[in-house]
Amino acid sequence: MLLCDRYVRGDDNLDALKLLVAALRTTDSNVAVDVWTEDKEADFKKIQAITGASPRSYREVFGQSLPHDRYLLVLPGQGQGFGWHMSNSPLHARADVTDAGPETPLRWRDLAATRVSAAELEPALHQWFARRGR
Repeated sequence: MLLCDRYVRGDDNLDALKLLVAALRTTDSNVAVDVWTEDKEADFKKIQAITGASPRSYREVFGQSLPHDRYLLVLPGQGQGFGWHMSNSPLHARADVTDAGPETPLRWRDLAATRVSAAELEPALHQWFARRGR
């Protein structure tokens, strides 16, 4: 999976990233999670510690044409890859307890997501599927 979100920074968002990764890994402990984000104020070492993969900066991936929206790309073991084009960040979810886990109810801001095919994504996002082996 790839989370493309410019605001993967700050303690609250990093806690939400931990929850997202933990939730994904309850269904498949080997799921790989890549992160692309703005490098301004982001702690790439903490992101890598959470996901196990080196994050990439928006400037490295997109140059000057930064995306505004967020994306979650999925490359299943079988079948075609696809993405979720999101109106808000899944990292805006907040728990009311400090020791939250994948089963913890979360408070959310409005979030709409539209499923899109790999071909409908901008080139850098579309190319992620090819780099991941398909």
